[in-house]
Amino acid sequence: MVLTGELSVTPGSSLNIIVGDGGVGGANQRRDLNGSDGNNSSFSNIIALGGQGGRGSRTYTSIGLNGLKQNGSSNSSTGGQGGGTTVKGGGGGGATTDGVAGTGGTGLTSTISGLSVSYGNGGDGARGGTTSTGNTGSVNSGNGGNAGRATSSSSAAGGKGGSGIVILKLIYN
Repeated sequence: MVLTGELSVTPGSSLNIIVGDGGVGGANQRRDLNGSDGNNSSFSNIIALGGQGGRGSRTYTSIGLNGLKQNGSSNSSTGGQGGGTTVKGGGGGGATTDGVAGTGGTGLTSTISGLSVSYGNGGDGARGGTTSTGNTGSVNSGNGGNAGRATSSSSAAGGKGGSGIVILKLIYN
């Protein structure tokens, strides 16, 4: 989840910062295994929820359902449903758009770090036919990992989601 907020702080006070780890992709096993959800990132009482893990597809034979974008600050984006061997799995939802036709949803682009970076992109779905492990989401981006793809007689793990990030911008009055 991409989240922004403001917090007044008292000079010399101590505040907790937690950077959540990305969820683990579905395991490299020939059965229907979902990926795990990402962990929350936070600064004091401002909490950005980790994204939902993608859903496995060993027993699914239709086109995978796409994940949904985050909904405000209370619901993180959802993972896509895996597809069958010859059809593509759904893309995970991003920070600003739903997954579409197996492509992960769009994140939020920001220059707060000094560079133009997209945070909270959904991971891409995959189609069977060949076997390859899903790519991992970028570190400190909150981006989703991509789905693994495999033939019906093999298996491949999904990619791990990228860890979150907490960026502070101090404004002195």
